Amino acid sequence: MASSHLYGGTFALLSHFLPRTCGITTTFVDIFGEDAEAEIRAALPTARVLYLESISNPTLSVADIPRLSAIAREVSEAIAVVVDNTFAPLILSPARLGADVVVHSISKYISGGADVIAGAVCGPAALIDSMMGLQQGALMLLGPTMNPNVAFGISGSTVRALILRVVISRLRLGEFGCCSCELRPCTTSAARSSACSKNSLSPSNLRLSGMTRPASASMPSAETMT
Repeated sequence: MASSHLYGGTFALLSHFLPRTCGITTTFVDIFGEDAEAEIRAALPTARVLYLESISNPTLSVADIPRLSAIAREVSEAIAVVVDNTFAPLILSPARLGADVVVHSISKYISGGADVIAGAVCGPAALIDSMMGLQQGALMLLGPTMNPNVAFGISGSTVRALILRVVISRLRLGEFGCCSCELRPCTTSAARSSACSKNSLSPSNLRLSGMTRPASASMPSAETMT
């Protein structure tokens, strides 16, 4: 079973390619509809996977992951909840909200520059090991192995730039009076200053590559970042 609010390529894979080549069918449900829970409960008994996007592409609808995961567990513990978290890798953690498997398109937010073609599958070690098995592992046999040059770039400059982008985003949120560390807006400059000083990603507490940036040091403006 899958949400009907999906990236177009994913929808095509589930609705056309998998039924034709693998005999795997998918029931699509509008998880944001008025009768969503009833439709989900009706579709899940015959399903092995509940697939959805944390923030849908491109409609930006935000899924209620805890509720959907709870419904899946109530129907059957054997149903795997798979969440595509491409649009929100640093905003929320689906695994902490009930997802069994989390997938990402690294080409988008994580890379930041759309200069790589890569993806990530995050899940229990037993699942990942089975997918990488030499004799029967789907990932091993079907070939989606990351290019080594791409892997090197992601583990180096991409991750370092990602950390800096996170810091700049947090600082810009502070400028608009929003303290994500408190999960609520700061109503006054004094309150914002006090709350943000406790944030591990605030300027005074920032540490990158083992180096501490002095509180007086200036951060590059968003305009200078690419």
